[in-house]
Amino acid sequence: MDLDQITPEPQAIEGIFKQYHRFCHSFEDFMSHLLETQFWRNLDFPHNPYKRVLLELCQKIDDHNNQLDHEPSYHNRSHFIDVCISLSLLLKSESKFTEDYSHTVHWILSGQQKWLLLLCAVGHDFGHLGNVNQFPFEIESGSFELVKKSLLELPEDHKMALLNGQQMDDFLEQIKVIILATDPQYLPTLTKKIQQSQDSFIDRLDLMSMLLIEADLMASIMPNYGKELGQRLSKEWQISNPTKADLIASNEGRKGFLNYVQFLSQHAKVLGIPQILKDSIASVSQSSL
Repeated sequence: MDLDQITPEPQAIEGIFKQYHRFCHSFEDFMSHLLETQFWRNLDFPHNPYKRVLLELCQKIDDHNNQLDHEPSYHNRSHFIDVCISLSLLLKSESKFTEDYSHTVHWILSGQQKWLLLLCAVGHDFGHLGNVNQFPFEIESGSFELVKKSLLELPEDHKMALLNGQQMDDFLEQIKVIILATDPQYLPTLTKKIQQSQDSFIDRLDLMSMLLIEADLMASIMPNYGKELGQRLSKEWQISNPTKADLIASNEGRKGFLNYVQFLSQHAKVLGIPQILKDSIASVSQSSL
């Protein structure tokens, strides 16, 4: 079940999502398997503190969600797994940045930045109860605070290794910026910032935020699995957002969602995600006729 075996076709990507869901018994179990894939093993380094922190955070999320009467229909551990898989596939595509290097080099992340993004992916919806924001970044701020609490509770030697010379406040601020960017209403703002930036002047946190957003959305734009996820979100919203619950499950709602999202990263382009999105829009439009 190695990510290196995945080809950039929607059926293959959908298949890896469902394979991990069947195979893994918990979020922590999933993470232990993900870290053993060749991609993440190649990014490992001596005394890497991220692996232990990731597994501990996954365990805390497992403990939290196991105490819920009902896990949300969409914002659950299956979604967290999808996001981590999607992020891994996106980051893995860096190895194919060969065309017009001058326009792709700024998208290349360091190994430390990749590990930090995986940490953000794990915790980006920590504590999500299936509700919707009543004000900007409401739920995302709550998730960040839970991640922050978990990191501050680490033993001092683990903190020092994780910070690698940074101040804790600076480290936490990076995580906060990236996690808060996953508020769906922030996407047009971030998209505009990246589109208006000169290639070599894209802010690194904006770039990392876009990659996490793309990972957050990738499963939902798949032609078959994406429809299933839309039904799950509709079920989740029956309580928290009933006026839009039926819309999100309809063809018109799905078409609106697909036309709202964008995949701008070089990673997504190499992986063929913009074309999958275009094909999904065409399919929904055709079925609406």
